[in-house]
Amino acid sequence: MWGVVGLVALMAVWPALAAPAAGGGAAPEPSQAGRGASEPGGQLQLTVATVGLGGQVRRGSWAGVRVEFLDRAAVGRDIVLVLTLRDIDGDRLSVERSVLTSPNQRLSAWLYAPVPFAVADSTALVDVSAYEAGQGAGGLGGGSAVGRGRLLGQASVRLFQREMPMSVGAIAVVGRNAVGLEPYALRENSVSPIAPLAHEPVDLLSGLRPGDLPDRWMGYGAVTEIVWTASRTEGEPADMSVAQAEALRAWVEQGGHMVVVLPAVGQLWTSRSNLLLDIMPRVEPQRLDRYDVRQIGAILRHDAPLFGTTVSRSVGVPTQSAAVQALPDAPGVLPGQNTVILADPSGVPLVVRRQVGVGAVTLVGIDLANPAILPAVQARTFWNRVLGRRGAYMPEQEWAQVKSQLQLGTGPRREQVNLDEGVLEAINQRGQAGAGILISLVVFGVYWFLAGPVMQRALRARGLGQHSWVAFVGSVAVFAALAWGGAVAVRSAGVPAQHLTVYDSVHGQAVDRARVWASVLLPGYGETVVSARDTEQRPQAGAVSPWDSPDGSAGSAFLDSQRYSLDSRRPDAVAFPSRNTVKSVRVDWSGAPVWRGPIPVAGPDGQPGQLRAVRGTGRLEVRGGLRHELPSALRDVTVIVIGQQSALGRPSTGQLLAQGVAMSMASWEPGQVLDMGQLSGSAAGESRRGRDLSSFLENLLPRARGFGGIFVPGAAQRQLASDRMRALSFFGLLPPPDVQSPNNASTQARRRLFHGLDLSRWSTQPCVIVMGTVSGEPSPVPVTVGGTPMGGQGLTFYRWVYPLANDPPQYAAP
Repeated sequence: MWGVVGLVALMAVWPALAAPAAGGGAAPEPSQAGRGASEPGGQLQLTVATVGLGGQVRRGSWAGVRVEFLDRAAVGRDIVLVLTLRDIDGDRLSVERSVLTSPNQRLSAWLYAPVPFAVADSTALVDVSAYEAGQGAGGLGGGSAVGRGRLLGQASVRLFQREMPMSVGAIAVVGRNAVGLEPYALRENSVSPIAPLAHEPVDLLSGLRPGDLPDRWMGYGAVTEIVWTASRTEGEPADMSVAQAEALRAWVEQGGHMVVVLPAVGQLWTSRSNLLLDIMPRVEPQRLDRYDVRQIGAILRHDAPLFGTTVSRSVGVPTQSAAVQALPDAPGVLPGQNTVILADPSGVPLVVRRQVGVGAVTLVGIDLANPAILPAVQARTFWNRVLGRRGAYMPEQEWAQVKSQLQLGTGPRREQVNLDEGVLEAINQRGQAGAGILISLVVFGVYWFLAGPVMQRALRARGLGQHSWVAFVGSVAVFAALAWGGAVAVRSAGVPAQHLTVYDSVHGQAVDRARVWASVLLPGYGETVVSARDTEQRPQAGAVSPWDSPDGSAGSAFLDSQRYSLDSRRPDAVAFPSRNTVKSVRVDWSGAPVWRGPIPVAGPDGQPGQLRAVRGTGRLEVRGGLRHELPSALRDVTVIVIGQQSALGRPSTGQLLAQGVAMSMASWEPGQVLDMGQLSGSAAGESRRGRDLSSFLENLLPRARGFGGIFVPGAAQRQLASDRMRALSFFGLLPPPDVQSPNNASTQARRRLFHGLDLSRWSTQPCVIVMGTVSGEPSPVPVTVGGTPMGGQGLTFYRWVYPLANDPPQYAAP
């Protein structure tokens, strides 16, 4: 009997033993808020116009759903649009937005939702509903972010009308002309996720118009570049709304790359009517009529034979003259505000970039849409130098000829390596759960022994057997206190959490960005708000979402399914259902720098420090000193110096177009001055010996082969994990698959979680990149759980970039 009673007592305190923290109260019933009868007469018509940018949705990314509504009521009214999904825990996520209708006018609004990996049926339907706005709308709590009344209308739609494979990249094209980007989309066949000439095929989301663009940055969650080729009737920057322009600006600040191809006549991107003028390169475009395009043929294409075959693209430049836009600096431009990426032989800048936060905006002064120029544009020559990619990208017909001459047969064989595998293991809290379970077993064993035979025998020996129930109640109280005390003992400081964070900072920029995966304890029962907001309260600074792994489930669904809401226009705070258990979340954040990363050391004269690139002794060197004030040592440090691009006019079939060196260090302590001249110069010690960037990248991929996950214990495995993170950081520059290897078999690197975190664009301009890991510290991102800083511990992969002075590529001697 004592064992049974003890087990009942143990179950009463089991949440404290098995979880890293304690809570109280009872779990509520599933919320019924917002349910009601449809409006009589059907005055509100609801349809789904678009699912995903360009009609495509990728698992694991944010997606926008554009909803059209027509209200036949006599007067306009506030309504709440709701999109419902289920997360990995079985809870119902309601993505909500409050909008105002106008009588008899068809209007539209965007809803933005995080798409789970674990959607078993790609034909599954999701519900979009419209409710009358309820009283007290706004705020978090009560299961609704904006408040609901009665149900007015409902529609169902397939979430994956066109599913983008999770290991496929995407480039959005605003305009009908893709201006030579098509070879990036080359695949073995129409349904294959394998690119024969690269690790990752690219979906071109082309034909977009300004009116198709989302009004929040989350709508661009699937794309890494936006190329704007539209002009005149196809679309001008003035055709965007204020909200659309703000969304594009926020997306760029958070790492997006926007490329604008200027038309030869009538460009409006540098006019005051452009809502994005503040992030454009500070240039004064000058139209050059009858410009001799032949002199920049090496920028556009190179006609070397491909892979040792006789196949070459001998198109040349089909015209001698055309109008182009030179892009000289505007008066008053600040040093370093513009970076010349490509110039003509006389130094006239034709492609110029401006750094904006962690992202960039690039202007192209060559009218690539001109029918007299477009046939000469090669992705492997021109676009690789602008976007920062590597590979012998070619049109489908050229690839068919190469395959035939190399006798490649049905297609390439690839050993697939998921470089971002193991994030779930990196953030799980099995250690804390194991400690709680161990304490529970010890407490129960001691309790059963003392409260059972020992206490019974002691009471009988003293003739006090009639007081056994009093003694039992006392023992339950004592051991319950021990159980709670043990639970508190295994809790981390602050709110327990385990995280993996990728944090990026660019010297001289006011905005940093980060992506966090974390398992966070949601204490108590009811709901707990998880928030990630910029200290300056910027409205488009962050997004919090539930997360599930592409490698498997993080757990099973709860029986008591709950409903919770996310404000579609500002998803930086979410009230998750809390059951005193751990929740896996993803946080995308941007804001003012949180950590004091590397800074150039001031010179003897007290002037602000800077880094300078010098060429000497046959290798690229950088002069100046760096120090940092991170919370702890930066470990597994890699310092990369990227210089001038390789000369124009040389073969580029798969070769790396960037020139650079990479150096490594085991550790860099806070306050320690790093002498860049010593590190990158010939006096560097053996442990800091540099190697050329091409060799560095080639050594990353073989290390990834055969390794089962990103994070497992041990120093040797940590080094392998760092190699994978470095490979993901330069995914676009990894050596492409070797189509000439025996049996045409080689490694295909893949990514599912790290889209948008590639630093390969920096290979197109001189810069210094420092990356390494900070372990055992809370995430630098200001995440709060229930109003308390998240705390906990984990691993932060820290990346810092210092742009160097202009040095566009030279032209190879004929």
